[in-house]
Amino acid sequence: MYFDDTSEEQKLFEDIQFKRRVQFVDDDNIIDIAVIPAPKFTEQLEATDQACQVNIQNELKSSAAQTRSKKHKEIQTENFDFDAENNSDLKRVRKIFDKRAQIVEDAILENLNTNAFQNYDVDWYGDDSGITNPFTLINKQFLKEEESQVVAVEWNSSGTTIFCGYGRFDHESVCTHKGSVATWNVDRLKMDPNKPDNLIETPCCVSSISTHPEHPAVVAVGLFNGEIHVYDTRQDDPLVATVTDKKEMHTDEITNVKWVKDPKANKKKFMLLSCSKDGRILIWNALPTKNQLKLVDGYVMLNDFLPKRNIRSLGVEMAVSSFSMNKIDKESFIAGCDSGGLFKCSFNGKNVKDLQKWEEAFPIDLKSPVEFAFDSLHGPIHSISYSPFHRNLILTCGTDSEIKLYSVLQSSCLMSFCPENGYLYSVEWSPSRPCVFACASHNGNILIYDLIEGGKDMCQITKASDSPIFALSFNQQRSEYLASGDRSGVVKIWKLSSNYTKTDSYEIKKLDEISEKPFDKS
Repeated sequence: MYFDDTSEEQKLFEDIQFKRRVQFVDDDNIIDIAVIPAPKFTEQLEATDQACQVNIQNELKSSAAQTRSKKHKEIQTENFDFDAENNSDLKRVRKIFDKRAQIVEDAILENLNTNAFQNYDVDWYGDDSGITNPFTLINKQFLKEEESQVVAVEWNSSGTTIFCGYGRFDHESVCTHKGSVATWNVDRLKMDPNKPDNLIETPCCVSSISTHPEHPAVVAVGLFNGEIHVYDTRQDDPLVATVTDKKEMHTDEITNVKWVKDPKANKKKFMLLSCSKDGRILIWNALPTKNQLKLVDGYVMLNDFLPKRNIRSLGVEMAVSSFSMNKIDKESFIAGCDSGGLFKCSFNGKNVKDLQKWEEAFPIDLKSPVEFAFDSLHGPIHSISYSPFHRNLILTCGTDSEIKLYSVLQSSCLMSFCPENGYLYSVEWSPSRPCVFACASHNGNILIYDLIEGGKDMCQITKASDSPIFALSFNQQRSEYLASGDRSGVVKIWKLSSNYTKTDSYEIKKLDEISEKPFDKS
């Protein structure tokens, strides 16, 4: 770089210490060029903490990540080529297997055909025969206002919530009481056994309830005055459907309501079936959008179907007191009456002839569902239970104080049990053990029978209450839970031992033997 002597740059040049000077020589001139080193500035940086604009609500901490660093290293083992076809050891092993294979196959076939270990089952759970009571549920607020009884209990489809119906069975005439439906979720950590999660009051006593097979919060409720209500506990206004046409209503107490699959529909559709002491069995289509139960079909039970009927009373309706659907054949069911009549029925019934009074008084033509009549019982039939594991076996109980086991293929009972516990109000098969069933008695006992056992071990008696037990319900999702409801308004949840929940491989065959060969009365 070249500077003039009189320029300001020259003054700056004099103040700078040169490190070196370079001369460039061309053809005519010698040019001095001063190389000016760049000035060295030392900058002192100061870091100050400033407040962040983001307001951190929660304390942040750094933690180690879960990711691990990996390194690949060569191992000392060298690759080894294995020739399976030419390996002499493998050939010898194959020859040994070929010689022993036939011996092992013969032994397996012999084991399959032997009866040596037919009744033997490994007891993985040990000796556990106790029954405990983990929950006792009391609707104290409602019981103070109404001296109601627990007339029905049933678990919802998920098995977490118990639905309880409150009413009375001792009506002398018209019902003047209030009824209610209460629910408790037994899986809740802060469940209050003295206060239900939901409480729905009804205009009169509840006589029957049925939870929906797919919707855990939906329940159908039958009332003493013949009304049917469908409630959804998730809604602010829980009433979602009811019978709007009074001409279609039952004229007497609803004894059973049950959600059933529509046998005529191709897709999965549920209808509501109701039974009443007016002798009618009606099928309804629930229409929540219209807040309506639409009558679809109907049947009537007449004493014409009794095996030994009185001709002078021909054409009189029989009060339907109990009902049970076949778990396998969706078109057949069993109906029991207050007269003691027990009938195998079908939805493919024929229209009833010579019943002009029914046709005039009712909006639709009623059919006769009866296909087969069993031997009559001595008194009203309170409960019927179809076996979930066998299409031909049913249980009944009632005022004759006996539990009777029937096959739908013959009129007389196969077995009868006389527990001497007074009237029997409810009987139900276990959902997990094919040979186990439970029964509720007037003496406050829960009777659990095991058909695999014999003698005194067949029945275990548990004192559940000082009052008669009106209702009983197994949990279909968790078979170790059994709910009971008594006349004093108390609901108890029982936990069954593994003896009544673990399935025995021999049980289905035992049921086949019972259904094919009649047993002596015990």
